[in-house]
Amino acid sequence: MGALNTCELFTNVVFMAFIAMLVTAFSSASVVFAAVASLLKISHDIYIGAKLGTRVSSFLYLLAPFKDLIIGLIWFVPIFSTSINWRGNRYIICKGSALSPMPEGGFWLSAYNKLFGEDYPVILPDVEHVEE
Repeated sequence: MGALNTCELFTNVVFMAFIAMLVTAFSSASVVFAAVASLLKISHDIYIGAKLGTRVSSFLYLLAPFKDLIIGLIWFVPIFSTSINWRGNRYIICKGSALSPMPEGGFWLSAYNKLFGEDYPVILPDVEHVEE
């Protein structure tokens, strides 16, 4: 992982506040910091939602800190895995977070590895556009 990927984790203030709370054994200062970070995140999301004119339930804005906690946990997945299942297809995470289709396995996987080694051909996933 590069320095930019590591720095990305520190931009998730809610996650970092909860980590601080765990590290300090729920000290009063860390609990207050986590609560303030969560309230600021909720307020920011409400403000952005209003500016964009979204029609999102107010209850969903209260879940924003939980989303940030989940994203913070997901950040660690590439440390333990180099593949991802996306929309029913298996992809290998290559250098620079590029995705490459992963062969099903068996003979084809070993042949694929012999052909490409670590340099799998890189693709960009299709993006679906929704017409309104």
